[in-house]
Amino acid sequence: MKKNKNIIDSAIEFAQIAHSGQKRKNGEDFINHSLRVKKYLERIGIKDEFTLAAAVLHACPKEGGIALSEITKEFGEEISYIVDLLTKASTPIYYQSNTDNVENLHKLIIHMAKDIRVLLIRLADRIDNIKTADTFSNEEQIWIAKSALNIYAPIAKAVGVYYFTRELEGAALKILEPKRYHQIDQFSQRHFKNTEQELVNAKNKIEKFLNTLGTSFDVKFRTKSIYSIHKKAHHKYNKGDISKDDSFHELYDLLGIMTLLQNEKDCYNLLAFIQENWKVVQNEFDDYIANPKPNGYRTLQTAIELAPGKYCEIQIKTFDMHNHNEFGPASHFSYKYGKTSSKSQSTWIKELIEQKEKINEMIAGESKIKAFQNTTFVFTPKGQLITLPENSTPVDFAFALHTDIGKGCSGALINGKMVSLNTPLSSGDTIEIQVSKKHTPSQDWLKFVKTAEAKRQIKKFTKKSLQ
Repeated sequence: MKKNKNIIDSAIEFAQIAHSGQKRKNGEDFINHSLRVKKYLERIGIKDEFTLAAAVLHACPKEGGIALSEITKEFGEEISYIVDLLTKASTPIYYQSNTDNVENLHKLIIHMAKDIRVLLIRLADRIDNIKTADTFSNEEQIWIAKSALNIYAPIAKAVGVYYFTRELEGAALKILEPKRYHQIDQFSQRHFKNTEQELVNAKNKIEKFLNTLGTSFDVKFRTKSIYSIHKKAHHKYNKGDISKDDSFHELYDLLGIMTLLQNEKDCYNLLAFIQENWKVVQNEFDDYIANPKPNGYRTLQTAIELAPGKYCEIQIKTFDMHNHNEFGPASHFSYKYGKTSSKSQSTWIKELIEQKEKINEMIAGESKIKAFQNTTFVFTPKGQLITLPENSTPVDFAFALHTDIGKGCSGALINGKMVSLNTPLSSGDTIEIQVSKKHTPSQDWLKFVKTAEAKRQIKKFTKKSLQ
């Protein structure tokens, strides 16, 4: 990389050359995808140059055929490290509807990421993929949408990046249930238009009160996301709270007024003013400032009646709470440490990486996944996920696939390279087993296999052979 040249600009120039002539399925230049991934990260407040450069370069090894050593030479160890992890974490993941598989995939993605920056870049990559999925076959679109909804959106939520969550959920619903998506979208637009004047009056009244406090503030309208309306309507209908699952007008929080303030004291002062001046809807109040959600989400929420039959949600929070709620811990660290200096960067990275353990706990809380330890996640050449104990070998993998494959295992390739049968597997590896009808299990395998099934089958076969 040339001295004094902006890292991001250099990365863009490098990626443009690497992807020269490459097109995506929709006919656009491949580089546009990489640039949009960077843009999604910027939208959640990421300013760190190394992270943004890695986002631009993320597909260069796999799609552009660029050696990792070349990226290291041009951009240094840190960016190369992130790109390498992204490449290792890019194995195609095949969504299956059973709960165990979804939970394992959640675990795998977090486990393979190792660095939260990799996780954020991958989420941004998934968003762009689903938003440009319209050129794929219907079957492929459904697979992409289900993966986004069941795998990546819950992770984005656990990370606390609600902006990513909404993007993934909305795009997935548009593919999976297009009629319902458009039904909610049209209703939401009509509902806002019909309630707009009452919202304006309430906003003006709130702003007038806040001016008396002598503090800085921002008051804006908000509309509940299409997927959130879809999900809440189903939930309320199943509970018997609304008459039909498309009775959207019976929901109280479709429209809202969001107020951003300087401190918590101002938040509670405004809450008291609202409770005194409007009729508050019962059972629609939550104090997430005093009792934050597991991912750190904080706000005061209540619902009021603007006029007979017209309601809106009120959200009250500080500016800092809003940034954290929308963009997750990444925005906090970017804001705190600014662009990038050697000292601030190491601190930013250290604090951000420390969030990984919290994210594991958050996902466990969201989807009741038990903490994963001492587990290795590997793939068949077709992308099937196989879960094995730590330090498992190709023989363990072979028996996990099928008893006959285990018995006939004569060789193995890990990521395309021949290895010995006692080689420990690492998460993210793709394993190919070579099978020979002439080959039989060896008692020596018992010295290194880890799974109970492999041990059982080897003992069973060797016992027979001795008889």
